[in-house]
Amino acid sequence: MQTGQCLIDTLTYQVVPCTQTHVYQVTAVVRNSSVNTDPTARQVLRQETCNASLVKFSGGAPVGLLAVGNPVALVDDPLNSTRIVCLMHLRTDGDEANLPINYTLQDALKGANAFKYTFCVDKVAKNFKIVKCSSPHVGQTTGGYLSGRYIDKFPGDAHLIAQRAQFCPPLAQAFLGTKSRKDVVEDGLYVTKTAWAQGDRYAACFVKVTSGTVKKSLQGIGTKPLTSYR
Repeated sequence: MQTGQCLIDTLTYQVVPCTQTHVYQVTAVVRNSSVNTDPTARQVLRQETCNASLVKFSGGAPVGLLAVGNPVALVDDPLNSTRIVCLMHLRTDGDEANLPINYTLQDALKGANAFKYTFCVDKVAKNFKIVKCSSPHVGQTTGGYLSGRYIDKFPGDAHLIAQRAQFCPPLAQAFLGTKSRKDVVEDGLYVTKTAWAQGDRYAACFVKVTSGTVKKSLQGIGTKPLTSYR
């Protein structure tokens, strides 16, 4: 497999032109044989490598979008001890299934383009549920970021809160198309100490309505009345 190749599925790994219907795309083939004697550490390295390759290849974030980056399964790559092959794919609205596409994902999630791949949630809180944006929902992602590497020690709540304040407000402003509203506000979920200890490093940014629910994407709402989104 080679970087940029598009694949129909991960059963046959059949390569097709990216203008034909496919699900997966190779984002990187990285020569790396580190920590091969430690399966857990090796898997962490593989996933972190593919998170980074998703960002570099597509321009998007490895969290907060309907875009998924993962390494090829060990059983499917006979050279897995010396390389890491990374794939990415998209998910449908509501996160119900993989999304077949007929275009390349290279640079496809850069800047405001990423907003097309955000998702809606029933609440902006731990254990939120992803729902279709045409269904009643309270919030919507604007993107996200990685709070650190797996090997990093917990940096403390203050650091993570400051990190959230750095990343999320600019995303919300760009997503909404306005600096501030009273009925739609920005928010974000940073990694708790417990989640950090369990290996979580993913932090997502959101916008949310301050009361009730909406049934449309809030992207580009600007100063339009929220009533038309109810």
